[in-house]
Amino acid sequence: MGTYASALFLTNPSKRSTDNLCGLFYCTPIEYISAMPRQERLSKADALTFILTYIVAERGCAFELNPPRLFQIMTMASSAVEQLESEEDAIPHEVLEALALTLIEQIQSHPQTHLA
Repeated sequence: MGTYASALFLTNPSKRSTDNLCGLFYCTPIEYISAMPRQERLSKADALTFILTYIVAERGCAFELNPPRLFQIMTMASSAVEQLESEEDAIPHEVLEALALTLIEQIQSHPQTHLA
């Protein structure tokens, strides 16, 4: 699953085993990430998508996605993946949301500031 733009993921209703990540119901991106095995927990692309979706869709924060800002968000996504790999008890959506909130604070305090 590479996108969190759609709010829900549909599991395969024909499967009734533990292979089915969310039972017979729809699951949210957070539930989907939490149900993934540790070794395939989160890619940089998934982290980047989650951060962007959280900022724009969940928090309603609009901003200009210029090259310096994109680089900053990509760096955040990479550091989140590294943190999740190094900390066994880290919860993916909490790490990503915390990083996204720091970016939102920067955007709101300096909306026209260029990063370069």
